[in-house]
Amino acid sequence: MLAVDNVYFRHHHGSNRSDDGGDILKGVSFDAPEGRMTSILGPNGSGKTTLFKCISGLWRPRQGRVRFGDHDLTGLSPSEKARLIAVVPQEHDPPFPYTVFDIVLMGRASHIPLFSAPSTRDLDTADAALDRVGIATLRNRPYTKISGGERQLVLIARALAQEAPLLLLDEPTSHLDFRNKILVLEKVRGIVRQKGLTVLMTLHDPNLAMQFSDHLVMIADGSILTQGPPAAVLTAENMKRMYTLDVSVIRHNGTRIIYPEVKP
Repeated sequence: MLAVDNVYFRHHHGSNRSDDGGDILKGVSFDAPEGRMTSILGPNGSGKTTLFKCISGLWRPRQGRVRFGDHDLTGLSPSEKARLIAVVPQEHDPPFPYTVFDIVLMGRASHIPLFSAPSTRDLDTADAALDRVGIATLRNRPYTKISGGERQLVLIARALAQEAPLLLLDEPTSHLDFRNKILVLEKVRGIVRQKGLTVLMTLHDPNLAMQFSDHLVMIADGSILTQGPPAAVLTAENMKRMYTLDVSVIRHNGTRIIYPEVKP
């Protein structure tokens, strides 16, 4: 389980700490259970990306702790983090036209000793990740010549090849069309169920969060607004508190749909 405990973060500019802009994260606490998809939902500037960077170890909180199982993630070396955490970014533009297989094989970097070539197991693990995500036919295609949805699946395959138990997805659907948003999240959900991973992702779309989350954390202005099961969190009242926007929540075929009340 991922446990975020009372995390505060602020940027410091130079040596004069009085010049900082105040806390971006203000006592954020939540748990992301194993084998479940936990989503963070919040408006632009709410602190979602900052929180992800603190969890992944890129930035260090000024207060609080981030733990995964028995590991304090703020005190690990890069190689130790790579064995625990796999990050799927919003987008990735490699400097060279690597093949899809080469991109996925990069996920094995933390398992390959310095100055060593990938082992047979590394190659097999990369191929297995491509199969699991359903894009084995793209194996030898240039990564720069495939669609946005296919690229996102390649990045997920790379994360799987890393064999890390914690998967962080930063806005995994932000550049995808309607079909590919669903395809990518369905793939992730299936993999989580099959492999028992702990998944934390940021989303902008409350309807996707409703459909694909087991646990939902609402964040606004660097603080947790509320958290819990999606149906309990995504209410009209909470949406108005977070977005200052009137919405309606309707039930359809066993799920809930959120839509804004736009005046004609």
